[in-house]
Amino acid sequence: MIILGDSESGKLMFSLRLEQQLWHNFDNNIIPLHIILASVHEPVHDMINKQLRMHGFTKSEIQELKKHYGFILICDGYDERQQFCNLYTTNLLTRPHQWRAKMVISCRNPFLGPNYEHLFAPLPSNHYRTAPADIFQQAVIVPFSKEQVKDYVVQYTALHSRPWTVEDYLQVLGSIPDLLDLVTNPFTLTLALEALPGVIEDRQDLSAIRLQWFVINLQRLQASVLSSVDRETLNWLLDVDFISKGIDYSTGLATAMFDIQDGIPVVKYVHVNDKGSWRGGFFGPQPIVRLLRESSPLTRAGTSHRFLPRSLQGYFFSLAIFDPRNRGSQDEFDPFSRRNSSTAQLLNPNNPLFKHNLVIEPFIIDFLCERVKQIPDFQEQLPSIIHQSTANNSTARGASNAMTVLVKAGVHFNCADLQVARIPHAGITASLIPHCRKAPARDGTMCAIWVTAERCNH
Repeated sequence: MIILGDSESGKLMFSLRLEQQLWHNFDNNIIPLHIILASVHEPVHDMINKQLRMHGFTKSEIQELKKHYGFILICDGYDERQQFCNLYTTNLLTRPHQWRAKMVISCRNPFLGPNYEHLFAPLPSNHYRTAPADIFQQAVIVPFSKEQVKDYVVQYTALHSRPWTVEDYLQVLGSIPDLLDLVTNPFTLTLALEALPGVIEDRQDLSAIRLQWFVINLQRLQASVLSSVDRETLNWLLDVDFISKGIDYSTGLATAMFDIQDGIPVVKYVHVNDKGSWRGGFFGPQPIVRLLRESSPLTRAGTSHRFLPRSLQGYFFSLAIFDPRNRGSQDEFDPFSRRNSSTAQLLNPNNPLFKHNLVIEPFIIDFLCERVKQIPDFQEQLPSIIHQSTANNSTARGASNAMTVLVKAGVHFNCADLQVARIPHAGITASLIPHCRKAPARDGTMCAIWVTAERCNH
């Protein structure tokens, strides 16, 4: 049986609880044996012997167990071995006079490609027979529902001394865009519940919660059994800041999804067909690409890849517009390196702000609004984009996006002279611009918003 789930979805917790339950119902014939695959040297062969020896059993005792008992092998972390083989078959569990065992094995969703069943399904011992259809089963650990999130919050507040009540947590979780979609497993939900009081009271940056995914996966990689090439690549990534490189990877992918496939949230990659395309730069087998991909908040179903949740695609794209990290200059040898955010970058016509109509992308607008409220420099730069449009028609889309972000962030334009600004299709809430009216359009596609001086009293 294969148990699939995303990173930190609870696969290990499920396995430990299963082992506990099997011992509780022990019937003197079937022994549950929990195996962390990364801790066993070459589990491809003789895995049960190796695990029992780790528990201190002698050779004669192991032979007695083999002769008189059956086993349920609960194997955790198939993906951490970085090996594609059928452990049930290579350990001879289908052969006569060998171990009598059933196997439950867990694996992360993104690790497996299409048609992976042969890696887990027991093969018949006789080549002329077929295995029974019900000999192989699959299960998936699904994300929390909203009701389960609520139940978890109730239990969390009962166990921890916190100044917040259940209602406080639920109100904030529901009010922050995207957050409920992100905290859909016990680990990320616990991180959010621990961080939220400080975030709200101290006005900290919410990106710390969103980017915790990279921290989790870095810890997983450091504890995993890696090939020498992967370990060398990981050490290089650690030297140059693993988390920043992971953010750069996801930012580059989100930008490519908008630039090349118009924001379609699913990327299909088949190596034979796509290794020379732009997709190969993000989903190819190169060690640096593979490690960053497996550490990013992506989910995979067969050949299809997407951000989980989808709003994270918008979050990383918003970083391509303005990244508040204080970064050094671009490294020409690093495919995922990006220049630090600056006024020059934001005003560059190649900035995504000038290339896409973000008015129809609410997630991106919300993330940029969040940045306006947190980073004064960013707020101060956006009006200059609007003023650029008065002399340069090619910047009109960027001006519309900038106006939409500022207005939605609650920035007032009282007494602002916007008579000649070109902001087509900008999202404008009239209540935020008192005493304003539309001026006659200068051409068939533009509309200008301006404030009449004689009606502006302050």
